[in-house]
Amino acid sequence: MKLNVVLIMILAFAKAYTLQSQVFIDKVNAPLNPYGPYWKELAINELQGDVYSMDFKEYPRNGKVPYLESNITLEQAIKDKKDYLLLKNGLVTTQKSAFASSPSFFEYDLNKNIIREENDFWIYTYKYDSRNRVVEKTSNSKQNNTIEKLNYEYANEKGELIVTITYNIQGKITSEKKHFKDGLEVLSIYANDKRVTTYEFDEKGNWIKKKVKSNSMPYELSRSIIYYSDIDAAIKSKQLNWERVYYMEGSQIIFPKARFNNRYASKKIIATRTLDNSGLFYIPQDKNYYYAKDAFKSKEDLGLQGVAPQVTVGSEAILEYHEGSVRAFDKGKLVSKMKLYYVEKSVYITDSLRTTHYITQNVDQSDPKHFYTSVKYTDVQSFYSIENEKKVYKIFSNGEQFDYSKITKWGFTAAGDSVIYVDDEPYLVLKGSASNPLRTFFPAYVYNGEKLYLKDPTKKSANLSNQINTPPTSLGNDEDTSKPSLTTTAISQRASAFLSAFQESNGKIKMKQILADMEKSLIASGISDSARIDAYSILFKELYVVNKPAAFQLTMLMPRSVDVLTFLNMLDKEQRNYVKTTARAKVSSYSGYHSNNKQ
Repeated sequence: MKLNVVLIMILAFAKAYTLQSQVFIDKVNAPLNPYGPYWKELAINELQGDVYSMDFKEYPRNGKVPYLESNITLEQAIKDKKDYLLLKNGLVTTQKSAFASSPSFFEYDLNKNIIREENDFWIYTYKYDSRNRVVEKTSNSKQNNTIEKLNYEYANEKGELIVTITYNIQGKITSEKKHFKDGLEVLSIYANDKRVTTYEFDEKGNWIKKKVKSNSMPYELSRSIIYYSDIDAAIKSKQLNWERVYYMEGSQIIFPKARFNNRYASKKIIATRTLDNSGLFYIPQDKNYYYAKDAFKSKEDLGLQGVAPQVTVGSEAILEYHEGSVRAFDKGKLVSKMKLYYVEKSVYITDSLRTTHYITQNVDQSDPKHFYTSVKYTDVQSFYSIENEKKVYKIFSNGEQFDYSKITKWGFTAAGDSVIYVDDEPYLVLKGSASNPLRTFFPAYVYNGEKLYLKDPTKKSANLSNQINTPPTSLGNDEDTSKPSLTTTAISQRASAFLSAFQESNGKIKMKQILADMEKSLIASGISDSARIDAYSILFKELYVVNKPAAFQLTMLMPRSVDVLTFLNMLDKEQRNYVKTTARAKVSSYSGYHSNNKQ
């Protein structure tokens, strides 16, 4: 197949930090021109068409690779081992890769050809003819002052471009002839070595296999090219084929990769092992995940090949639920060392750094195997759920339960959403709390100057004077003055029954038995039936502990999630005697561990 090469002219545009290369890459007529830092260009890599990736290199859909100017100094980049680019008029003038020992500096002529390249070891200079073809390259070593010179002569014979290269290395002169056809080298003759190169092409005219026959070192190269049209077809069909392939011939390292139309995808499209030993693939273009059942034959080894149907659409973050176990994925990679909280069908997960957070709704725990799309947050660090109609909140900040002792008062926005004050300053806005459904996680936002009220302005009875309002309650503070049945006395009676049983059990309490005992205690205490039912239902939902006779109650854990409680300390709010308050418990297999820690 003849390779039709498209000449690519990439023009600069004048947006800061997104300047485009302006070099003119002509592989057909000037295949040996220096291209310096522009090695990512399609033409340099002998590629054409809507290439998504070539092996592990990725390309934008328009084929124009952006060159982003660095926002740090070169000195910082060298010290911190970071990539560095400096541009002028859209051309790279300084470049350093992260772990390079030396930066490189480039100069250009008016035709945007590189005429000088310098690093800590060499200085290269180039000269060009009227057709912008390199005709001379001089290499000057900074270490021993040796000078090497190469001269290039061009001729066309029988549809091939022939370049004669004359080498002058410390006075020793040799020559080599290279033959090019459609920009590809097909023959090289140097001294007694003759190197013949043949190619195999895909249907879009790009070579995928190169065979070099040589007197000295014959070899063969293959490369994987994926096109955007392949990815679009997989997305449209809602499934992709996958196959275990090798990174390169002769390598024993196995990379699981997706396969599109017999072409293997880049490293970005990779299988992650799921909880049931299946494979999970991710396509970043449309943020879709694909599930290959039983793809992994063991814990590490992917099988040979198969089909992966689409399981989620349009979200780079998803949650995997498998028979009570939960894992999170972000851009196809497993979220490691995550921390998880849930309320009914709503799940909140934070990563190991506690900087990226994920909220997943409508998780059906009766479904033994399912994937759910998640909402990813990087600019929000706090989340809340409304526990009941009395506005009891469960609040998390940076992946930890909020320290409710820091809350000094509450307020409201014009929409009736609750606002937390810390040190008498507005701190968190529980956006949507006026109308959001119960027991569902939502983001809470740092206060940003909204107008605030002491009373809920959406209620007709709201008094907008300076009267201190009765605030909504934080987690564990369920005292409601509108219901005499839930007074501090009633809550204290519940807690007293719990504490007595805890002491009698020598610090080890079986939750099912204590709940039954506490119900008997409530009956014996003379609390009315209606109040007892209300109190017990709340107690069964979340365990409240108080230090009698203080009017402060603290949610410790969720009884239905706990088998045995093994440790407990108390908090005396009335005496302002703040001691570390924790709970330890043996939990059931997948329901999680819930605790409050306060200082």
